[in-house]
Amino acid sequence: MKLGPSLGLGHGSGGAYSPDWAWLKEKTNAELLLLSSYLQANLAARGGYRTDRAQSIRDNAGVPAAEVAGIPGGVPVGASGSLTVERNQTFSNEAALASFAASGSGSVLDPYIIEDLDFNAATGGTSTALHFNDPDGAYYVKVRNCKFGNYTGNYILANLITPIELENVTFDSATTVSNGIRIDQGGAIITGLYVPGLGINNVVFVNSSTALDIKIRYLKFDSSVRDWTGAGRLIFFNNMSQNINIDVQYADIDFTGTTVQPQGLLFGGDADVRSIIFNNVKWRGGKSALNQIAAGGVPLGLWENIEVFYCDVAETTEEAIHLMRADNIEVGYGTFAHVSAGAGSRLVYFNFDSANSGHACSNIHAHHLKLTKTSGTFTAGNEALETRAASGNVRFNDCWATDASEDAFEFVSLRPNSIFIAYNLVGDGVRGQIMDVARTWDEGSWSETAVNPTVDTPFYVSHIYGDCQDRVLTCSGVRGGIVHDIYGDNSVAVQASVEVQDWTAPAYQGSRVFVAGPLPLAAEQGSAGAALITATGSDIEIRYVDESGTLQIVT
Repeated sequence: MKLGPSLGLGHGSGGAYSPDWAWLKEKTNAELLLLSSYLQANLAARGGYRTDRAQSIRDNAGVPAAEVAGIPGGVPVGASGSLTVERNQTFSNEAALASFAASGSGSVLDPYIIEDLDFNAATGGTSTALHFNDPDGAYYVKVRNCKFGNYTGNYILANLITPIELENVTFDSATTVSNGIRIDQGGAIITGLYVPGLGINNVVFVNSSTALDIKIRYLKFDSSVRDWTGAGRLIFFNNMSQNINIDVQYADIDFTGTTVQPQGLLFGGDADVRSIIFNNVKWRGGKSALNQIAAGGVPLGLWENIEVFYCDVAETTEEAIHLMRADNIEVGYGTFAHVSAGAGSRLVYFNFDSANSGHACSNIHAHHLKLTKTSGTFTAGNEALETRAASGNVRFNDCWATDASEDAFEFVSLRPNSIFIAYNLVGDGVRGQIMDVARTWDEGSWSETAVNPTVDTPFYVSHIYGDCQDRVLTCSGVRGGIVHDIYGDNSVAVQASVEVQDWTAPAYQGSRVFVAGPLPLAAEQGSAGAALITATGSDIEIRYVDESGTLQIVT
């Protein structure tokens, strides 16, 4: 992960951020007004600079052409060829497994192989097809080119010390099954899994209190084969505190048009996840692709070291990504869209747990995202990219909102001892604001503060482009910010291009905000002008050079 911009801001003790705001203001004032004067006096250069840079941001947002969101062509998934019908099997010791396996010695390099079989409940018991019930078993097993169908409990139940391996396996049933594979210990390595639409609740169900790894490559869900009627969770943890590492790459998930909207990659209860890799995934439909929620009122576990790259997620009914207690998060080079689905939900949302103080997201880097949000109305909850009550080092950069039915980008409820940075953002056709920095968080009450902020919650916003029907940028009830190079066009709006204001509910002041040019030209400004200060706090100033070359100072 590459978190942390090089702005020379300095760090306080214990990792807390303590930028010298006065120094930043002085430096910004001196240097940016020179740039502002040049660009405003040379309008052709300014226009080219604005247009070229905005287009570069658009061109580099989303999944790069060199990457694949989904399964690369030619990669096989699922069982194939002639399969021998087999009944359910239970192995309570290594000897029983060795006598059944097609080959192998049980070592890591020569695992026991179970292959080319069709496990169908019509030929035997209906609860579990393959049960590895040897909690002291330290041998290795690979299930290869097998098909499972019509069981009600588990296709595979693994209770071994070592991870079980699946290769080119199909989970296919016309009836409801609780779990594809249930892991009581040991972990799993899954490659080439095919799951046509069916009533499966959990593809991977973890029922273990021990540390383990789950690795999945080349996973295909296909609801076009059969309607989906189960819960549809990719990975579910059964309310246990664990140290877990998740690695999901190259998956093609299609939940469109299903009777039940599957819940996606979902972790239950208080599971502690030490790392998540969620890369090269194409996802359509369902509730969410990556969703962290509490189960049955249990406090959330902590997710750490999350990497989401090269994903194309569209038409989820809720957030495409929704995190509530996570640290060290990077979401980059992804494409996310709500066109007909997802009304009332953000696209990517770094949220918080209101019931448990201190449970929120921290150290977030979202970059090179292409975001299309046309579903929903101009009401809170329909933003494209948002953090709320986040902390640490929080950064948005080089993202493009192609449309937004509300605000495009938001930092909401800023927490102390943190820094919030947004730059190189484009919002086209935005119904609300392109960038919104709003409200201050109180750690003691674990809510938005009801008094005037007494410490800085520093933010740095620059190079904002696009067009909108409201303000290009608002700074509402926040303290300690630097803003410059705002190029958005809100000429259809009655508001100013940039506004620094108080927050009203609960009521508290905005203060210590400095804005420097360039700001939008006269033809690009809302009817209230380039800049407006309605905040009642102290030390707020906006400076820019207008088209005549005159220095304008708003206080």
